[in-house]
Amino acid sequence: MVQLAEIYQGLHLNNDRDSDLVTGTVLPIRFYELVKKELQYAKRAESSLTLVSFGFKLSDKSALILEKFDISKVESEYLISEILDLLMKTAFKAENSLRSNESISRIGALTFCILIREGESAAQILISRLMPILEKALFQFSINLKEKKITFFDLEVFSASITHSGGATLEELLDGLEI
Repeated sequence: MVQLAEIYQGLHLNNDRDSDLVTGTVLPIRFYELVKKELQYAKRAESSLTLVSFGFKLSDKSALILEKFDISKVESEYLISEILDLLMKTAFKAENSLRSNESISRIGALTFCILIREGESAAQILISRLMPILEKALFQFSINLKEKKITFFDLEVFSASITHSGGATLEELLDGLEI
């Protein structure tokens, strides 16, 4: 019997000391260091700094099925490979939609974060560019699963953003993102 934890373990962050081997994005620890440095600069310069979080979350129904029912090792391995493919394609397309002064990292199994050195309006513009990418990738992912007759697994798209406002600490900024 394959458990949900085994699926997530198959998606863990692998790295080569500089980047996530699955997506090619900046490692979370390097990203947090960059955000911390940029937050200090934003405080001194009294400028805006925004974090945008986006990605996929497992639907409650799918999580329940994965926890309660038996799925085969083959199905589990197929799910992991399809999710990794989804993450790679999403990261590539998202990174190509960024400007040169924006940074992206995969900070969780299914979650990415982007650092924007501007305010909330820039974040909303970025989210509006990202949502079609995410929705199209998720649509193709769903088709691939249905072709293998895996209909119980369902991901949902999410996005959130938070903008630095004077005096915020790194922890408060990251906590406000609710990732």
